[in-house]
Order: sequence, then C-alpha cells, then structure tokens
Amino acid sequence: MKTRWWKAVAVLASVALVVWVVLPTKPIDLTSPAADVGQPITLRALASEEGGPVRCAIFDSAESFKARENAVAVGVADWNGADWTFVTPPIAGGVYVAAIYRDANDNGTLDYHPLGYPTEPYAFSNNAKGSFGPPSFDSASFTHGDMPTTLSIVLD
Repeated sequence: MKTRWWKAVAVLASVALVVWVVLPTKPIDLTSPAADVGQPITLRALASEEGGPVRCAIFDSAESFKARENAVAVGVADWNGADWTFVTPPIAGGVYVAAIYRDANDNGTLDYHPLGYPTEPYAFSNNAKGSFGPPSFDSASFTHGDMPTTLSIVLD
C-alpha cells in the first residue's frame, strides 16, 4: 500500500514539473499604451541591490494580469541613487495591479531558470506573493481614484 502511494506522488510531481517547464509563462508585453484621462500612478521600487533598470506594467483586469497582456501602462525606471521611480501618464480611476522586475542584465525580458522560475528580482503591488506563480489579482490589487496614487514595492 505504501509503495503505491509513493509511486502516485512521484508520478504527480513529475507531471507537475514537466508542465511547469514545458508551459513557461509569457513575458510582459511592453507595447500597450496608457490611458489619457485621470491621475498618474507613481511606483517606487525598493531593493537591497542596485543594477539594471526596473521594468513595470500596470494591469486593470484579472484576465490581462494572468495573460500578461494589454497593460494600461508600461515603462522603465532607472536607478536614481535611492530607488527606482516610475510615474505613469494619467490613468482613469479603477482597480489595478502593478508588476515589476529588476532587469539585472538589461536584456529587456524577465529571465527564467530552465525549471521555469524567475532568476531576476520581481514583485507585485501590495507586496503580494503567490505560490508557484504570481499572486491572484485580488491579493495584489489596489484602488486608484481621483487623486494621484503612490505605491512602494519591495523587490526580493
């Protein structure tokens, strides 16, 4: 009985690993334009190391966040001696998620290990964490209203 249980666990773990490696996540699309109404959002990325720009994207729905497509604002922030700061163009009020990563080698993409996990520091608004992937839209979301919004995100 114990042998069958361990075999089943081994098979499920192997299948999960293969799916994780074969179906890697898509990189963030950095081509979507921002809206022209509303107030700006300021993102401050805090990290223990400097080096390379921080790339960011802001999403307005769970679907676009999950697919990493159709961001309402995207951009790059350079180190300014204290942190990385990115200010969006005006964005309409609503519920959003910010995703950022430090492009340590400045190649324009978030690099992944062959097993499928990111090798460069990344983070999300609310400093939300996910298990085996990004956090849910709800756990990382913030409300942007009629006034400018400022967020500080810690890069791990």
